[in-house]
Amino acid sequence: MEQPGATDLIVHIGSNDLRFGVSGETLIDAFQQVMSRAWKTYKRVFGTTILPGGYSPEQEEERHLVNTWMLEHGNQWFDAVFDFAKPLCSPENEAVLDPTYDSGDGAHSNDEGYQLMAAAVDISQLTGSSGR
Repeated sequence: MEQPGATDLIVHIGSNDLRFGVSGETLIDAFQQVMSRAWKTYKRVFGTTILPGGYSPEQEEERHLVNTWMLEHGNQWFDAVFDFAKPLCSPENEAVLDPTYDSGDGAHSNDEGYQLMAAAVDISQLTGSSGR
């Protein structure tokens, strides 16, 4: 987990876990365990929501559970939470990746989607930004 010289960590995990049947509660526990360990190495640690797309209805329920926890309680665990899901979801259905940002498989974003994810990162929160 350690990267020499890195001061901040953005934790963006969970989509593949959900697709392999890991529960939302288990993922929330995993986020909390990552945080407990990450504080030993990094100055600041950030969480992200899980992207939409490619889930069964049951898996989507679990994704929603994790994202709701992240947005409502994540700041108790992380220095900040960056919402990657909202800007990438379809306006008609938050469970689906917006076709504009879809790489073609319904689950992974294209370059424009990654640009939106980068824009969702509040760089003023990062250790190297001015004032930190």
